[in-house]
Amino acid sequence: MEGAGSTIEGAGSSTEGEGSTMEGAGSTIEGAGSTIDGEGSTIEGEGSATEGVGSTMEGAGSTIEGAGSTIDGEGSTIEGEGSATEG
Repeated sequence: MEGAGSTIEGAGSSTEGEGSTMEGAGSTIEGAGSTIDGEGSTIEGEGSATEGVGSTMEGAGSTIEGAGSTIDGEGSTIEGEGSATEG
């Protein structure tokens, strides 16, 4: 299936188009403001990581940091093995 703004091709599944691209073993989603890539369901990082405009989640286990979604302050800092919230 081919057309303006969208193309599907490759072993398994691959979707390519303006602003979004899906390709790779398992699933990979790439586009303006958000990127998901890795084998199976890995999202850039050990455990899980999510990156995007306005919010960023990255690191071993899970770390949340970014403009607009920053969580910080006295009594609201969350840290520990497998999880960390920074801002």
